[in-house]
Amino acid sequence: MIGDEAMLVGSDASAVVRTALDLCDMAGVDGDLPPARGAVGYGQAFARGGDYFGLLVNLVARAVKTAEPGQLCVTLPVAAALDGPGFVLGERQEYRLHGIDEPVELVPVKRAPGP
Repeated sequence: MIGDEAMLVGSDASAVVRTALDLCDMAGVDGDLPPARGAVGYGQAFARGGDYFGLLVNLVARAVKTAEPGQLCVTLPVAAALDGPGFVLGERQEYRLHGIDEPVELVPVKRAPGP
């Protein structure tokens, strides 16, 4: 936990996205919490002292601010890993994120409707 933020780390993009969507859903139905929003990226991060560092961590921390309340957005590598059943990908959009030199494309993602 980082104040009112949390960072999840995992090696399976689908599992991390499902968990992030679960957290957004839970916050959305809790009357005491504001709607959560999130971002998921894939790439290299450096672990040290129980924390993670690197360009990816900075990018995802800034990408969160592009999501609407209740929304989860993912980087293109994560979107590619989610290509298949279980998720609905929105339209990708390009953003200029503070402290990130190149524009970043992000894709909103939702859970696919169940049977």
